[in-house]
Amino acid sequence: MSDGQTVLRSRKKRGPKPKPASELRGNRISVYLTDDELSALVRHVYRHQPEVDADAPGVRQKVGRYMRDATFNRLPVIIPTINDQAWHALAGVAENLNRYQIAIQLGRAQGYPPDLIVQLRDQVQALRLQLLGLDVEAAEVAPPVGEGG
Repeated sequence: MSDGQTVLRSRKKRGPKPKPASELRGNRISVYLTDDELSALVRHVYRHQPEVDADAPGVRQKVGRYMRDATFNRLPVIIPTINDQAWHALAGVAENLNRYQIAIQLGRAQGYPPDLIVQLRDQVQALRLQLLGLDVEAAEVAPPVGEGG
């Protein structure tokens, strides 16, 4: 401003909102490992990335997180490669079922009951959840085709 007045602007902090004090990790423990034990642990944590150096930046932090998650049973589910491939293949099937349903609703296709397409789509979704190791019962999925409602 040319008249000598300064305008104070509040600056918004960048980044995530700070955690409450109850969620801050202030306690630390130390674990001593032999070179062989550390190598085995790093190989386990980085099993999909062979030849990771245990002294590389960030490696020990990830190992520490793995140990914490393992302690509290929060490890991610390991999905076999074949399941991953099948999951991706079924994505195309689910997409085609959605397209059929839209075509039926728009009157461009005939011959299939719309409810059957919805049930098939839900069954494909249930199978995809099972391939990921997720609980299908927790998801809202229609009953299998031919089994009631």
